[in-house]
Amino acid sequence: MTFDPYNLDLDKYVKAVERALPELPVENGRIRFDKLWLETALPEDLLMEILENEELALPSNVDQIISNRGQVLHERRADGPSSALDAPEGNGVD
Repeated sequence: MTFDPYNLDLDKYVKAVERALPELPVENGRIRFDKLWLETALPEDLLMEILENEELALPSNVDQIISNRGQVLHERRADGPSSALDAPEGNGVD
């Protein structure tokens, strides 16, 4: 976990973001930041901190989270599945 000047437990906010992602509209594998911000109601700076510095389990149909101007804020990692739902069976992920 990254430095947290507000001494927040970021894990619970990461989980809140992950729970919101499947509920959001996806266009060409992308979710817009403003949609995520409205759904989670988290402060923008906290949400940006999570997107820039934390690992997120993205739904299988999501490759990127982008700003309103099209800047990539978070992207699926190329080195493996991003979500336990995407993981092959028998790998110990429950």
